[in-house]
Amino acid sequence: MAAKRQGLRLNLPGAPNTPHTVPGVPGYFYPDAPTPVGGPGELSLEAAKDCDRDKGCPLELIEIKPSEVEAAEELAAETLAEGRKGLIVAQRQGFQGAEASRAKDEHDSTKEESKNA
Repeated sequence: MAAKRQGLRLNLPGAPNTPHTVPGVPGYFYPDAPTPVGGPGELSLEAAKDCDRDKGCPLELIEIKPSEVEAAEELAAETLAEGRKGLIVAQRQGFQGAEASRAKDEHDSTKEESKNA
């Protein structure tokens, strides 16, 4: 069983259970599954704590149960991989209007965090 970890969860009542991006915060976030933080290639724990303290940020820092850590890590990795693949396809097709801004947010969300805990 994995050790306890912390993760960020989307805190927007009524949000669909799909991956969401938050401008300025790398990663994808779900309302029902936390995205692990503090590990290699993940958002640093310090940055996650800043998100949690920021009342304007729709993310909350929670503890991930040891029995759920592996599933959370797998979901985060799969979501990032799918997001990167989707961006490649979208770039080939070309962006129009607001899609360019959304593509930038998606691209920023799929970057690896360089400041790990």
